[in-house]
Formats: sequence, structure tokens, C-alpha cells
Amino acid sequence: MSREKKVAPVKLAAGSIRRRGVNGCFAYRCQVNGRRTEISLQTKDYHEALKKVADLVPITQARTAEVVAAHVSEARGFAKQVTDLALVDSWDIYSRHPDRATPHTVHERLSYKSSYLEFVDFATRTATGEERKRRIPHTTISLVKEITPTVAAEFADYLRSQPLSVHTHNRKLKRIRKVISVLKEYLGRENPFAAKSLFRSKREEQDTVVRRQAFTKEEENRLLDELRSPAHRLM
Repeated sequence: MSREKKVAPVKLAAGSIRRRGVNGCFAYRCQVNGRRTEISLQTKDYHEALKKVADLVPITQARTAEVVAAHVSEARGFAKQVTDLALVDSWDIYSRHPDRATPHTVHERLSYKSSYLEFVDFATRTATGEERKRRIPHTTISLVKEITPTVAAEFADYLRSQPLSVHTHNRKLKRIRKVISVLKEYLGRENPFAAKSLFRSKREEQDTVVRRQAFTKEEENRLLDELRSPAHRLM
């Protein structure tokens, strides 16, 4: 039985190709965002490895490592197929998940459910007449994997239109963020509710608070004159 010869690394126009071990698969070494990276080509055939490198070279010159990782995963066939989970069924899945939140009070447990179901109701309904009239964007979805940053932003804007305190607004979003993070296997992307732009600042509320101010001297004198008036004397 013949043994394959060890192949020395071969320099290419962009990066180099080498075999891992004596009979191992070929790998492609390159620079991505200034960092050295090695990508397994998952083939022991040298000519097939060269063909795969030809496909990878344009990808490794992409602007971000995330783009490269996505392309490489797809090329390898590793891109995970996300299981469809209907939004209307997602709370039941979450409530049985071992990583679900376990609040200490019944009130907070119920608040988790009501906050999330409020989002589900918003996301699965069609745009209201008022929204259409005012041209307020509203994306209707039915699956967890369809929750995008746009959908999350539209829900946050909806909450801003409600008479809610900053604390209540942010607590609702934090609860939803937790639920979505537990359901990440059905999402297939970064949690859209992790975006800081969805949350309100305490300063927003402070700017709307009417602060108490002391009476001016003129106002004090006018008030005293009113109190001294015979019309305000007790019988």
C-alpha cells in the first residue's frame, strides 16, 4: 500500500496552501482583516484543493471577518438550517426550556409572559388603519426566524407611542430579549433585541418632569394679599 508524500506548503498569489500531516486534508492560509487565518479545504486531492482556493480568494478579501465566516460556512455546507417555530407557539417552547428565566416573584413571571405575548401580538397582526393612515411601518411576521432588527425597532417605536415610563419600556424589552436569547436556535442570527438603540434613556423622562420652583417675591406678596382678603376669612 503506497503512502502519500508529504506536500510542502505552496505559496499562492494570495495566501498559501498546505497539507495537514502526511495524509491529512489540505488547508488554505490567508490574511483576514490583518489576522492570519487557516481554512480547512476538506479534501485530500491537491487539484480539488486549488479549485476551492480559487473560490475562497475573493471571499477572504471581503471587508469583514463576519462576511468571510458566513461564506466559508456556506461553502463547507456547515450553514445550519434553522428550524421553523411559529411565534404563536414560541412561548410554550420557551416556558419548558432549561435556560428560561426564573424570576423570584409570581408577578415578574407573569410580566415575562405578558411582555413577550404583547410583542407576539404586535408582530403577527396586520397594520392598523391608524398605522396605514400615518404611514407607520409595520412588518407582519409569523416565525421566530423572521424577527429582524427592523421588526424589533418597530416594536420599540410602538412602545414609545404608549404612555409608559422609561423603566417600564426598558423592562419589557429586556424580558423579550431574554426570551429571544433562549430561542436562539430558532432565530439563526444575533438577537435583534440586544440593540441599545431600542432602549430609552432616563434623561428622556427627566426632561419631561416639571420641577418644583420657589415662588418669586411678587408671587408671595400676591398670595398673602389674597389670604388677608375678607372673602377668605373663616366665620
